[in-house]
Amino acid sequence: MMTETWILFEDSSAYPLICNINGNGKNPVSTYLISNNHTDEFLASANRACSLVHSYFHSHGQPIGNQVITFDLLGRNDQALLSGKSGGLAFAAAFACRLLNIDSSKIAATGVIEADNRVTKVKGIENKLSKALTFLDKGDCLFFPKSCRPEISGTLLSELENKKIRLFPIDRVSQLMEVLLKLKKKSADGELLRHKPLERHLPTCFMWFAITIFIGLAILSIYFFHGQWDRGFD
Repeated sequence: MMTETWILFEDSSAYPLICNINGNGKNPVSTYLISNNHTDEFLASANRACSLVHSYFHSHGQPIGNQVITFDLLGRNDQALLSGKSGGLAFAAAFACRLLNIDSSKIAATGVIEADNRVTKVKGIENKLSKALTFLDKGDCLFFPKSCRPEISGTLLSELENKKIRLFPIDRVSQLMEVLLKLKKKSADGELLRHKPLERHLPTCFMWFAITIFIGLAILSIYFFHGQWDRGFD
């Protein structure tokens, strides 16, 4: 099952961000939203986020080709205007998770993404993280701008930590990618253990097989020499 990425809003609402991709684009990145009720700024934040993720893969020797990306906010009332730039980090996380096929914990994110790869401050960080607290579980990931850390109350931070939610205050998109790549590796390792249990036990199997052969040969040797002794050695 694909990792669920949530986008957080200042009004204390949050929605799963569905990301679909198609590799037949004319441009490196072409980004669309299912909802037509959004500002140009909101769509631009999604396009900028996806462009930086696309560039990250290319700069690390993993070209992914041209991509057409479509986002949908599951359960969002289409009459409500989508605006602002703080969804950039959630768009980046959703796109990267989709490319990496990460099967892991839930992710929630908020942060303005600048063209130079920086993740900068957002408004309403307390409301957003308080909302994330209501649906994230133990082991889930919460990304937010490092510059917002002083604005988060100690009480809220304690509640998030007590629930074992993993907090990632970051200031660059590359830091997001590093965390997601680790999640990908962890997810892949777990998949290997689930689907190839025999490989984990092969060394042990060979050890017991060798011991069994050794014991069998030892018993045969005892019988042989015992028979020879009874008959005498000619």
